[in-house]
Amino acid sequence: MSEVSNPEVAARDAAASPLIEAEWRRYTEPLTALAGRLAGHLLHTEDGQIRHELYRTLFSQLSAAYFSQLQADPRYPDFWPMYSSAYNSQAPNPDNSHYLTPIDDDGVYRISGFRGTVKRVSFSIGTGTLYTRGTMEGGAIRSLGEYDLDDLTLGEDGAFEVLLSRERPPESGGNWWQLGAGATNILVRQTSYDWINEIDARIAIERLDGPTARPRRTEQELAAALQNMADYTEGSVRVTALYFSTIRQKFGFNRLGYIDNTEWAPVVTQRYAYGAFKLREDEALLIECQLPARCRYWSIHLTEDLGATLDYINRQTSLNGFTAHAGEDRIFRVVISAQDPGVPNWLDTTGLSTGVIQSRWEGCDAWPEFSTRLIKLADVRAEVPPDTPLIDAEQRESAIRRRRKGAQMRKRW
Repeated sequence: MSEVSNPEVAARDAAASPLIEAEWRRYTEPLTALAGRLAGHLLHTEDGQIRHELYRTLFSQLSAAYFSQLQADPRYPDFWPMYSSAYNSQAPNPDNSHYLTPIDDDGVYRISGFRGTVKRVSFSIGTGTLYTRGTMEGGAIRSLGEYDLDDLTLGEDGAFEVLLSRERPPESGGNWWQLGAGATNILVRQTSYDWINEIDARIAIERLDGPTARPRRTEQELAAALQNMADYTEGSVRVTALYFSTIRQKFGFNRLGYIDNTEWAPVVTQRYAYGAFKLREDEALLIECQLPARCRYWSIHLTEDLGATLDYINRQTSLNGFTAHAGEDRIFRVVISAQDPGVPNWLDTTGLSTGVIQSRWEGCDAWPEFSTRLIKLADVRAEVPPDTPLIDAEQRESAIRRRRKGAQMRKRW
């Protein structure tokens, strides 16, 4: 269809354009400086692919900022997908589906739904302003309380309902969780071992102490939220980059140790082990640990230096207590390398020479100690027990196809 000029529209454009352009620049110009301010956190600025992966991460978090700043509302809560393969920052655990909603600490809320069959469903009541208001003035996130869905009274079909408030309502005789002073958010973690067969929970939240109908956002509210888009985008990348820098300083490269994750609203019954890897193309990092006799959940996965978890849908960049292989000696051995060493427990660096290792251990009767050895890739078979299965290309492809299927069956957005 040919363009038809409209004098009336053209006149309005001429009158309104200067104002609209000025307002739009006010919100978009702060975005142009973000990559430059984060450049110092890159270990390989000479690598064009690494630079463009930074740009990708920034766009990812700009998209997440829309949910956080323009969709989310503590008066009308609605869990939004905070971390995923798309919103990939702050080193998300591939086994988790993460959802967050802002709240007011003086509000009264009801969460209800169905438990499902995933390994764990937990709710962290958190404080901090980055993920709720887009600013770092109140910090990123810190836990005020951790609640496990399995501690509630559930129906036979897994149905549940729980009230959240500063004080228990007098008429409430059922499930109740306390909102601590200063609470700004609720973070949900659904943790799955068997991605294909486990069923995610179904969860809804509503606020009970306010009007049901949500009003339009005012001009002032929209302006404030739009002004925060750049700060959210930068802050969500910077906090992890700084944290990973601390890990490299603490452990160096190719070592693994435990870190206190209090500032990150952790699962309180879980311990977190971190390390940084640095490998040449012909090298591999062999990590070994004795598995606990009892452990509710454990996993290990790889991330980029800035905190994006490596592609866990199409590559084997993570393992957990369900997918990992362990010999009769109950020692978990995993090989980190760029090339497939032909063993079951391989973590694929996807070609990166540096990155970060994360391992989680929850509800265990003992906390594993890790040994690490830098070896030649060609020597992997000689360094693992003789009864370690050999994984050929066809078996690896089949495993990747199962991962891809399982990841898509999970609730992600």
